Amino acid sequence: EIAAYIDSTIYNMQHERAIQAFRIVEKEYMHASDEVKAISEALQKTDRNQVTYSELSQKLESEIIRLGQLKEKYVSSKVNVEQRLPQIFIVDKAVKAERKAVPKRSIIVIVTTFSAFLLSLLGLLIADQLKSER
Repeated sequence: EIAAYIDSTIYNMQHERAIQAFRIVEKEYMHASDEVKAISEALQKTDRNQVTYSELSQKLESEIIRLGQLKEKYVSSKVNVEQRLPQIFIVDKAVKAERKAVPKRSIIVIVTTFSAFLLSLLGLLIADQLKSER
């Protein structure tokens, strides 16, 4: 349940930001589209021999390039708003173990006692050896 809560929280935060980004890109895309239309109309009304005609055609080319870039961003941000991808991937759900994973206390006590006995015996043998050498 914690993973699901985290997933929904992350999704909600990212979705809010994606909506805001989409609105900004959409506004810019529509503005650029309107500007291309306005320049095209002005270009059609202008005589081909006038100096402003070449300026308008250059401006139209640059605005069309800008419009293409904005369209890519528009589509990308629209996909981000509309998709619902999980942020957390759960491989296996947690389940309670059938038995303890740690060793039993009795085994720990027996091993510790046996180790202490062997260490004491080794210490006594070394001490006896040192006494006999003197």
